[in-house]
Amino acid sequence: MLLDEQKFSFALGDSIYDFRTRKGYSQEKLAELTGLHRTYISDIERGAKNVTVKKVALICSALNVSLGTLFKEVDKRYESK
Repeated sequence: MLLDEQKFSFALGDSIYDFRTRKGYSQEKLAELTGLHRTYISDIERGAKNVTVKKVALICSALNVSLGTLFKEVDKRYESK
């Protein structure tokens, strides 16, 4: 099965959004914790950026979520769409 890149980007962005909002963080707060720009966080959450694994790991660290936990959620969302 080939990866649908757009579908994956949306699933990743939705998952990051959910973990961020569960923590009660704004995009500004997450940007501050990661050293990334707020608009970059917004682009990731909207599925508009092809983010590197390093940046995903940085986001996971700021959210106190393991990469495995994040990608399990991404996989669920990817498969359900």
